[in-house]
Amino acid sequence: MSQGPVDEKDKNTQPPPGGLLDELESDPNEDPEALLAEAIPDLEKNMKQLQSDFIGLNADIQSIEFGDETPTTASYSSSTKLRLIKFKKKVTHWFINLAEKIFYRLKYFFIWLIIELPKKLLSLWNNFTKHIKSISHVFTHWSGKRRILFIVSFVFLSITLYFYFKLVKSNMLFNDDFHFYGSMEELSDHSFTYDLDGETEPFYNSPRVKVYSFKMKPVVVNLKREKDSDENPMSFFEFIFVGNSGDVVVEFKDRESELIDLVERVIEKKTFESLDTIEGKEELKQDIRKELNKKLTDGVIKKVEIHNFFIKP
Repeated sequence: MSQGPVDEKDKNTQPPPGGLLDELESDPNEDPEALLAEAIPDLEKNMKQLQSDFIGLNADIQSIEFGDETPTTASYSSSTKLRLIKFKKKVTHWFINLAEKIFYRLKYFFIWLIIELPKKLLSLWNNFTKHIKSISHVFTHWSGKRRILFIVSFVFLSITLYFYFKLVKSNMLFNDDFHFYGSMEELSDHSFTYDLDGETEPFYNSPRVKVYSFKMKPVVVNLKREKDSDENPMSFFEFIFVGNSGDVVVEFKDRESELIDLVERVIEKKTFESLDTIEGKEELKQDIRKELNKKLTDGVIKKVEIHNFFIKP
């Protein structure tokens, strides 16, 4: 296309080749604002239009205020989740490491148990047999007297160790318990277990319990007559009484005449035939004990023993 001739007016309005800034800087005595207003006459008008458009645009925008709770909660929740995830990973890693350690330790233990342990036992057995052979070799070269002395010493040592073991097991060497008690109050806070099927020790006749016994004066009493007996059957008795305390002994001595008379009344009811048997004597002792305990006030008679006796039909 062919270009038409350029108008003279257009040529005058085109900017110089150096641009607008070169033109402004060409003359330092001229006012730059005046030159700028002359070059762009509608600049102020355009700036006001842009300012009004921008204000109108801002009028349509609604400001949104964000409180402090939403971002804080979001950030807190996200950090908590991250911490939980990290903690879960650490716990999982710890359990995996623990399981691996247990597995490998068990593996090495079974390997040692199957392979190494038999070797250890075999080596110990070989060393033991070597020592036994060396000892037997030495023993065979000993004289007869030396062998006998060794055997006797070995037997004596074995017997000594056996008895020492028995003493320790029965707690006879280190037994600090005191087996003698003055009263039952010392045993009030103790508990004891006994084997009913085994041997038992009598409580009152035990040597660990203090015995309160006393001997009564001899009595001579006429017995009850029967058809086959003589005119005057008689008996002679010496009794030993065992009480449960010392007060019984004191009371019996204080009331000796009364209690002896009571014993005589019990004996005179017996016959020669009844007292001539073991059962009759045991019955006499039980009857005397019962009658005395009815009269005593400071204790009881636990046992009656016949120290000496003589009966005549």
